[in-house]
Amino acid sequence: MLLNAHHKRRAVLCPVAILAALALLRWLAIDSDASSDVRAESVRAEHETHERAPLHTRLPAERGGSWSVAGYVRNEHGGAVGNARVCAVCATCDVALGVPARCTRSEPSGAYALDLLDSPAVTVSASAAGYRPGHANAGRALQREGTRGQVDIVLPNDGARLAGTVLDALGGPVPDARVLLWRASGALQALVETRADDEGKFELWAPPGHAAVRVEAAGYAPVSRGVVAPSADIALQLTPAGTISGTVIDRASGKPVADVEVRALFEGMRGRSLAAMSGYDGQFSVTGLEPGRYLLSAEHERFRAASPPAVQLGLAQVVKAVTVPLVPAVSVHGQILSDDAHACVGGRVTLDPTGISQQEGASASPTVSAVEPDGRVHLRGLMPGRYRVELRCADHVLADGASGSQLDIRDQDVHATWRVTRGLGLEISVLDAVDQPVPHASLVMQRTSAERAGATVFTPLSADASGKATTGLHLSPGTYTVRPGGALRGEPVTIELRPGTGASPITVRVSGSAWLDVDVRDEHGKPVDGLQVSARAADAASPRKLAPARPLGAGEYRVGPLEAGRYSVHAADGVNRSWGEASEHATISVPSQGTVRTTLQIERAGRLAGEVVDAHGQPAANVWVTVKDETVKGDPLQRLAVALSTQRRLTDVDGHFEIDGLSTRGRYVVSVTDPEAGEGSVHDVQAGAPVTVALTHPTPIASSAGDR
Repeated sequence: MLLNAHHKRRAVLCPVAILAALALLRWLAIDSDASSDVRAESVRAEHETHERAPLHTRLPAERGGSWSVAGYVRNEHGGAVGNARVCAVCATCDVALGVPARCTRSEPSGAYALDLLDSPAVTVSASAAGYRPGHANAGRALQREGTRGQVDIVLPNDGARLAGTVLDALGGPVPDARVLLWRASGALQALVETRADDEGKFELWAPPGHAAVRVEAAGYAPVSRGVVAPSADIALQLTPAGTISGTVIDRASGKPVADVEVRALFEGMRGRSLAAMSGYDGQFSVTGLEPGRYLLSAEHERFRAASPPAVQLGLAQVVKAVTVPLVPAVSVHGQILSDDAHACVGGRVTLDPTGISQQEGASASPTVSAVEPDGRVHLRGLMPGRYRVELRCADHVLADGASGSQLDIRDQDVHATWRVTRGLGLEISVLDAVDQPVPHASLVMQRTSAERAGATVFTPLSADASGKATTGLHLSPGTYTVRPGGALRGEPVTIELRPGTGASPITVRVSGSAWLDVDVRDEHGKPVDGLQVSARAADAASPRKLAPARPLGAGEYRVGPLEAGRYSVHAADGVNRSWGEASEHATISVPSQGTVRTTLQIERAGRLAGEVVDAHGQPAANVWVTVKDETVKGDPLQRLAVALSTQRRLTDVDGHFEIDGLSTRGRYVVSVTDPEAGEGSVHDVQAGAPVTVALTHPTPIASSAGDR
């Protein structure tokens, strides 16, 4: 238990159960064509339900739990994959809020079955040790075959292991924490989940490369963090949850309003938000929040929040009596039309305001709705004005193009229809200078958008282990340009996509055909994962961009393809200053072809201990202390690494803290920020030197918050 004797308004932290967040992945373009009526032997499912309403996406209505899916999990060669974890999740919900799932394990034959699903709009995902996760859209199979669908899943063999520990604010383990992994590549996102053991340890198998991990546990705020797969020593630290509660009222009459979805949006981080519904008396309580500044918005059939109040929330703090005023709004009732009755199962529609009259100071932000299994769409809480319509369906796009992508809303409800047609796509092969595939190459797709007044839209893409990348069938007719991304060099490829052409193949060629393998170890010879490793051309005549490495696991990283020349190798963790020197004797000669190996040693044996005191010189308990090297902010390599690592600790009851994993050669900034105690920092601190951080009084912020 964490205690703070000096700040009586701070809530006492105890492991009370909170409603876990309900927000799900945007499974955009996932399709399964399984159509046989084979029924696998039933396997008992694990029932894992979480009951917080999503924020940006309206869930499909429950249908009484009458759907089920069954099938087989197989490898690329058709062999059975037993003991795979198979989960059915909502295919239309927002990714940012935590994922409810119904899960089971496959039998030795690879067979699985999941029963009592609440909606046919689900995605089935499977994961197993050694394999890349697989997934399929079960919605189409269920719509074709009735209440029971056949969905088989194939797991590629190139899985990357992610392992680590879930810790509380004081560094202790959090048992049974729910760990979820999602990864975006173009329009695709894949989900894997597992549970931490009694020591807080977990293991996931993921696609190689960059991904995001989300952790949820009762009594804590969910946390998301970028990772690189494979990695073996991931530390995920949870914060005790805070709560914002209050009342929503009609601003004109002052009366409370029931059935309003109130959202607490983490300021400056779009997508990081949680929600709650108001009761008959207009009261709401949003819980599971991490410390920070939140904006409160609200949606209802007939109302929308006026200018959202701002609320500063401390660690495990309960902020009460917040008033959220509402102004009149309208709803949109839509219908998706298609020659394929199941085209948009698992899809969603977004209305993004482009010209809104700021009536009575009301806020305007994108509104999203899931597509119901029958093609219906319901968006609420909209202000008069013009909106851009964005549709996401599996392999389908708006048939009307730019003319169908705008919607004008007046002061009454709107009934709209949108027709979709089969989309277009690109199948991209990436080859090096000697026509060899370039695994996991970064690409950028560019298009001038008529729907966005001629704006250029850039979409990042990533090749798989065989050097192949795909957009899915989500593109409309038009001209597209694909070029190498990151530090890769090569000529862009431009192609005109015409109606009816389906997926068009193109080849992108990049310069260079040599590879540099880097073995990174600490001062004790232990392999180090989870770093951002890059090579920089040392020849002044060569481009000076950083060429990022792909992690291979066990401290191994691979950079390439590279052109012949001399390179320096650098590594960063987002906390310490970069390792690696660009001096002549430290560079590596890379030939025109082949693979060169080198070793980079890093040092993180330093520790920093100190204390935090408030404005009166008294110990400040339960405040976060973060440490970062003075050079991190201006280092381009560190900008890539900063999302992968953080060094922070919570002070104990005496205001003391200890942070390890620091370099003995570093010069650090020690910072403390707390909405109640204030903020403070000390610069130019060396590891091993004692430090005291004194807090100044906090600066009040304007909000509608009442008692806390």
